[in-house]
Formats: sequence, C-alpha cells, structure tokens
Amino acid sequence: MVVQDPALLPSDAAAAMAIPVHFDGAIQSVIVFFAKTPSEAMPDPVGVFEVWRPIGPYDEVALREGYYGKLERFQNVSSFVRFEKGNGLPGVVWEQGRALAQDDLANHMGFLRAAGASADLLNAAVGFPVFADQYLSTAVLIQSKRSPMARAIEVWNIDGKECELTSQAYGDVENAFRFDTGTRVPLTTGILGLVAEHQRVVLLEDMEALLLTRPAERVMPCPTAGLAIPFFDGTHLSSITILMF
Repeated sequence: MVVQDPALLPSDAAAAMAIPVHFDGAIQSVIVFFAKTPSEAMPDPVGVFEVWRPIGPYDEVALREGYYGKLERFQNVSSFVRFEKGNGLPGVVWEQGRALAQDDLANHMGFLRAAGASADLLNAAVGFPVFADQYLSTAVLIQSKRSPMARAIEVWNIDGKECELTSQAYGDVENAFRFDTGTRVPLTTGILGLVAEHQRVVLLEDMEALLLTRPAERVMPCPTAGLAIPFFDGTHLSSITILMF
C-alpha cells in the first residue's frame, strides 16, 4: 500500500509504503518506508514507491499505485507498462517468490525501464514479494544516489543451514564490504541468525551483526544499522532481505 494523504503521514513525510510480511497465510508484521518532503538538508529528494498487482486472465502485473515525487516522466512510462511473470523486476519477483535487488539501473539488462531511470537519476531498486496463500503483489522501492534510502541491499536465499546471496545493490559502499553473488554463510550468522531464531523482522543498530563473515578491519567505514525482512513459504523461512543504513 502506498499512502500520500498528509493526514495519515508525519509532518516531514511526502509518502509512505507499507509492506506486510505473512506467516502461515496471516499478516505477522508490517514494514513502513517513508519518503521525505524537501528540506534544507535535502532540498530535492528523489525516490519511488510502487505496488504491482496481477491483472486480467494473463500472467502479468500492472502498476496499481505509486509515489514518484517530481519524476513525471518515469511515472508516465511506468503507468503504461505491463510485466509478464518472469519479466522485469516485478515479474521476476513474482516468478521467484523472493525479493530481488538490482544495481546500476541505467545499464541493468533486467531493469526494463532503464532509460527512464537513467534520466531521473535512479540507480538501485529492490522488489519485495507479497504472498498470503497465493501471490498478491510486488512492492518496489527505487532509490537515487542523491538521496538513497539504504546504503546497501542484500537478498539471501535459505538453503538448509546456510544462506546464499542471490542479489545485491551496494551503491557507494567500500569494495571490501561487497559480497559476490553466490556467497554462502551459515544461517546462524549475524543478523541472519537473529531472523532465523525469532522468525520475524529484525531492526537493529549493530555494525558487527551486519558484517556477517566480513573482517571488520577491512571494511570501514560501513553501514551501522540494518533492517532484515523474512519471507515465508507457509511457515518455512525461504529468504531474508537486508537493508543497511
């Protein structure tokens, strides 16, 4: 859900996107992201919230609601686009049943609105699947270098007692902090282990919990806070998405 009604928002927010996390078909928790209004510290914030939902008898999704700020060109392009299951960021999230992070959008072959993103300075995106008993929608957060919401984004697939990194967006963080796709770590590691133990969303300020297997002395400066979002197939923990700040 994307909200733009000022009566429902904090005074310094232009919009909000709420994403439910389902466990065994019921809503377990809700994560809310806010887009800021212009301020002296950030006079021209740039970012996008979108919700894509299935339409008609075909396996495709269309834009149901969104917030684009001043990005009118990108909004116009998005409003006419349809993504088949398995195509584009919203369609791939639907097919895979887990979140997907994409970096360097202007040159990313999987981001099918790259031209519009490049023109509007959008550089990274993450799509979140919303499932109850079946697929409901894909929630998409797109950020800019000018005003990023997260410094780094990682999506980890659960494979037994290990997690495998399936996608990531690192922006301007130090190269030594970056993991390659396919990196595997024990499920008990850091913030991933806290999610596995408690089976719910984890929000914390703890640099060491975000390091996972990274050596601290090589990755400074690095993110110091993180939001870890679990995704469940029924009651089975299937993947974890980490946004780092």
